[in-house]
Amino acid sequence: MIGTTLGHYRVLEKIGAGGMGVVYRAHDEQLDRDVALKVLPPGTLSDEASRKRIRKEALALSKLNHPNIATVHDFGTQEGVDYVVMEYIVGRTLEYQLHGKSLPESEVIRLGMQIAAALEEAGERGIVHRDLKPGNLMVTAKGQLKVLDFGLARPLHTEAGDLTLSFTDLQSATGTMPYMSPEQLREQEVDVRSDIWAAGAVLYEMATGHRAFSETQYPRLVDAILNRAPRRPTELNPEISPGLENIILRALEKEPARRYQSARELLIAQEQLQVSSRSVPGIPRPRIPRRLRDPSKKLLLAAGFLALLLASWLGWRSWVAHTSTRPHPLVLIGEFENRTGEAVFDQTLQELIATALEQSHFVSILPRSRVQDALVRMERLPKTPIDETIGREICQREGLQALVLGSISRLGDRYVLLARAESPSGQNLASVQDVAPGAGQVLAQLDGIVQRLRTGLGESLASVKESSAPLAQVTSSSLEAVRYFTLGKQRLHAGDPRGAVSLMERAIQVDPSFAMAHEYLGVAYQNMSELDRSEDELRVAAQLSNRVTETERLKILGDYNLIIYNFDEACEDFRALVQLQPQDPAPYQGLGICYARKMDMDASLAQTQKGLEMQPRSVSVRYNLSRTYFMKGDKAR
Repeated sequence: MIGTTLGHYRVLEKIGAGGMGVVYRAHDEQLDRDVALKVLPPGTLSDEASRKRIRKEALALSKLNHPNIATVHDFGTQEGVDYVVMEYIVGRTLEYQLHGKSLPESEVIRLGMQIAAALEEAGERGIVHRDLKPGNLMVTAKGQLKVLDFGLARPLHTEAGDLTLSFTDLQSATGTMPYMSPEQLREQEVDVRSDIWAAGAVLYEMATGHRAFSETQYPRLVDAILNRAPRRPTELNPEISPGLENIILRALEKEPARRYQSARELLIAQEQLQVSSRSVPGIPRPRIPRRLRDPSKKLLLAAGFLALLLASWLGWRSWVAHTSTRPHPLVLIGEFENRTGEAVFDQTLQELIATALEQSHFVSILPRSRVQDALVRMERLPKTPIDETIGREICQREGLQALVLGSISRLGDRYVLLARAESPSGQNLASVQDVAPGAGQVLAQLDGIVQRLRTGLGESLASVKESSAPLAQVTSSSLEAVRYFTLGKQRLHAGDPRGAVSLMERAIQVDPSFAMAHEYLGVAYQNMSELDRSEDELRVAAQLSNRVTETERLKILGDYNLIIYNFDEACEDFRALVQLQPQDPAPYQGLGICYARKMDMDASLAQTQKGLEMQPRSVSVRYNLSRTYFMKGDKAR
């Protein structure tokens, strides 16, 4: 074969061989470039109809143009020899690089992100690879990863009854089986989630140096893939972070519905893990003075503001002084009815809508504590769902301007989202409906819905655009993580910090870069007087604070600087937060704590008093005020 010419490709040297044929380096005489030419085994394509279909498929695949995909250039036949022409890449396969060795986590993530990016590009064009494995991943000397043999894939969508022959259909299972998804082994319909499973198997091998399913006998290997969970990666490599382990194991879920639902989700998860693993300049672990290293002294120093921090930030973040001349609307978030039957949407949408609305400097939200107070005065249970009737009554009692309600329904694979804002009298102020093509797109659709609600409530379009960070960034790209976070907040509200810790940890297991989950986990630990753990979680939140809104960033940094005794910086954070939210009591409380730690009791009393004026029934704030008077020497107060 070497020295012969197929079409206008002159064969130069053999560079590889496999079940699907022999690969040569060849020279394109027309375009003066080297290419990879794969000669298919004799008899692979038995007739001209098969060749026509494969040629059509190769044409579609040649349109994949992505830096992490080896391009398919051509398909041809000459004197009974069928061949595929692909981009020639100088490098080594990932299989060669691994050879039973693991890679550093940073390298696993870097390469894994490139794999996901390639799958995302293919998925957007309706193409699934179906044969992703280390042998099909080439890494150049500069570290660029290229996915090979997308020419061995097939389009996801074929016409009914069209038995299009694909290269993958012709390939033997040798060398491929350990990376085949359960649905492939069952010969079920596959989609991009099968590629995500294979990507998980590759990530596993990069992280541990071992295959996820290493059985060598065919029956045992099939049984393992179908029925047994792989060993946890950390058992094989204790240096792996929990975040990477969670990504790998989620990708390797047996049921496709439990995996990442798109390559984009897998990419974002790795990007977020990469961000969370980096140290943020200006937030090092501080050197704590020896006199403060004694845990008992830490507890003594922190005891005065533990309860206050919890109450201030959990219940009153968006509370605005109740006056008849308020220029901006104060709204109540009511129930968002889950008509899908999927638990992931239970109470999750209320949390997401509230988070999105809280980005506004125009709209304020009645906090949960205030809602519960209103329900008690109405002789109802504090946990009573806020439907339209109850919501209107609360709005009328509290002098609110709007009630926000909504629902989510499922039609096939699509999710119909409805949200509306109405006045206390029932007048429609804004009504928005949108359709998410899948569960993975619900967050993005909610972003648009809330933006339209904000304009419907009177906020300018310029203001909306200025403060509308995507929910996937501000919270998490995972609805499951948001659900655990929401439930954790509820446990914290109910005075159950241990229950909150368990749920927040589950949220972080799903999404290690969920900044506010780390923040609230730190607060929960603080409420349990586990200050070292609290400090660790608040540090992670601070490292991730570039992902959240400016308000959340200042809150995170304020809390973190408080616990590491950087009181000057904490005061700066809370002063800035007061400027952003002058009618929110929580920043005044944080600022009061800072001044107390700096032993400026007069300034502390002034700030705490401002917060108390906004929430006069708060026992914790009154306690803090009394304690500050005591520290000042005024024991009569």
